[in-house]
Amino acid sequence: MNELGEIGRKECGKIIKYRIVNLVAYTNISEQLDLDHIKRVLDNCEYEPEVYFALIYRLSEPKLSILVNRSGKIIFAGAKSVRNIQKARDLFFDDLISVGYHPKKRKISIQNIVIAAELGRELDFKKILYSNSRGKIQYEPEVFPSIIFKNNSPRFTALIFRNGKICIVGLKNFKSIRSAVELIDKMVEGR
Repeated sequence: MNELGEIGRKECGKIIKYRIVNLVAYTNISEQLDLDHIKRVLDNCEYEPEVYFALIYRLSEPKLSILVNRSGKIIFAGAKSVRNIQKARDLFFDDLISVGYHPKKRKISIQNIVIAAELGRELDFKKILYSNSRGKIQYEPEVFPSIIFKNNSPRFTALIFRNGKICIVGLKNFKSIRSAVELIDKMVEGR
């Protein structure tokens, strides 16, 4: 999946641009880990169990963090693509091998996809608030300056700002990106 994408509507020539700003994924390496030992021998780690239970392994290229649990479950945060996650996993596994572990490559599962989209125009909040999606919309401008839209299928939450910028969180697969963006587009257009 590319980091950037766009969806166009033929009937009016409008293009909705979006990009993946964060992927959260996890896997399990099937081995118990001594996080104190790993922190002592690897430079790019942070581990303070009294503050946070997981070791944080940071990479600058690709730029992301891996949260490492004693159980061997690892969580990738901050990635922009699956390719970045795979590269980070391989670098982390090389480091684990260098300190005596034997990690096994398991399936990487996507937990959350965060999308930033731009409609490229100001939005009419009254139109959106009175659209046919009433039960799913929250808007409290005194608390937060966006409309909060919650959808069940595909399951996601979107923050919709008046300037046409949208943040979509909670997607679990790449196929749902297009349908989420199209659904929001229909809603803001009152269709």
